[in-house]
Amino acid sequence: MSSYNHTPIFFLGANAPGGFVSNFDSLYGMAKDYRVFIIKGGPGTGKSGIMKRIASELLKEDPSVTLIPCSSDPASLDGVIFPGLGVSVADGTPPHALEPGAVGIFDSIVNTGEFLDTKKLYAQRKNLLPLIEENKELILRASRYITAAGSLLGDSFRIAMNCTDSEKVLRCAASLYKKEFPGAGKAGAPGREISMFLSGITPEGIVFFEESLTNMAKKIYVIEDPYGASSRMLLSAVRAMALENGHDIIVCPCPMAPGEKIDHLIIPGLSLAFSTSNHYHALPEYHQRLHARRFTETAALRGKKQHLSFNKKAVKELLSGACEILAQAKEVHDEIEEYYIDAMDFTGVDALAGKLIRQIRDFYSNKR
Repeated sequence: MSSYNHTPIFFLGANAPGGFVSNFDSLYGMAKDYRVFIIKGGPGTGKSGIMKRIASELLKEDPSVTLIPCSSDPASLDGVIFPGLGVSVADGTPPHALEPGAVGIFDSIVNTGEFLDTKKLYAQRKNLLPLIEENKELILRASRYITAAGSLLGDSFRIAMNCTDSEKVLRCAASLYKKEFPGAGKAGAPGREISMFLSGITPEGIVFFEESLTNMAKKIYVIEDPYGASSRMLLSAVRAMALENGHDIIVCPCPMAPGEKIDHLIIPGLSLAFSTSNHYHALPEYHQRLHARRFTETAALRGKKQHLSFNKKAVKELLSGACEILAQAKEVHDEIEEYYIDAMDFTGVDALAGKLIRQIRDFYSNKR
């Protein structure tokens, strides 16, 4: 992604405790009159290549483009969002399957599978089917590691929560909101939110798109919180106040507790962000910092030091193991892709990409 130096990059899916979590449905909430192009096709059929070409060719027309890499292969694209054009293009295949809700009005299916020589692929079924099963089993094994790590992180959170002064956290959140949000407390239409991941558990290790945060916000409050108790409460409170008072926000959940914990909160209209800093995603010292210990009964927490140290070490080993297994799964997936690539007519895929780019331009011209 090096050619997109100032382009926001987020995951829309996460390898999480209990299995893969998809936020791809949020593509439909980005604009009132959105258009989503859903690409369907097997592995190696050119879906990511189409999106990379679209991103490259339409970058000048919409510099606000956002890239969505694949959490199982960060070098591959799963989506491209053009806020200025009101258009998104996304891989709609499992584990983040997307189905059209209003075909031809708001969404369209783009099928790369039509350029696949299925007879050639069928002839390789004895080689392919064992690889497909092996890939599934590796992903399930990695999920079990991540689930175990999530359980221990939840245990550490509960310990820290019992040592946290929640009233002090909420007072701090209200003070920050009053200080940083113009017109705080004024009634009006509620804001909108979109949920995207700034970090992910991947075959390359734990990936954190720090530059997306720093490129979108001139001012960042960093909450130093190794256990996520204070930051969870503070960010949840700021989120609620921001939405209530009409601010559009980007919520970045924690991949290890996506339905419960916010790791980062971005308010693009104010060039403002709040970020949790811990062992897995740390920001430089020059950002304004809040430390969880100001809200914590430190003596009580020290009494649980041995317990917390055990959890931290075990989580590190489990997540390291999960990333290694995901790397093995990617190697198997790459083998599967080779069979599909060998059976593909990529001349047709190139023509399809060109047609899709023309459709996006026509849609935007008619919209104006």
